[in-house]
Amino acid sequence: TESHAVLQLARKNGKLAEILTDEGEILAEVVYAVRQESAFSLSDVLFRRTGLGTLGHPGNTVLEKVVAAMAEELGWEEQKCRAEKQLVTKRFRLPEEQEAKNQSYG
Repeated sequence: TESHAVLQLARKNGKLAEILTDEGEILAEVVYAVRQESAFSLSDVLFRRTGLGTLGHPGNTVLEKVVAAMAEELGWEEQKCRAEKQLVTKRFRLPEEQEAKNQSYG
């Protein structure tokens, strides 16, 4: 709903105009989520503030770019970046693990 503000960020900083997914998500959406929507975790950005995690794991390259942008905005150290990536990776695996359990009971 705030696409004009997101695009303004991308215009001010060309790096933020980078398209991350085939659906057209851009890095400015991540920065907007942190600055304007108080997103402080990678899972919040991926699963609630943007569509980056909606269709499944967006890929390690995208995760690295998103984490780097968040680290710059929030002052994250490398350890925090690793922890955020680990939590998100686990969340993406959970549905697969649950389905495997369901099939074994079937």
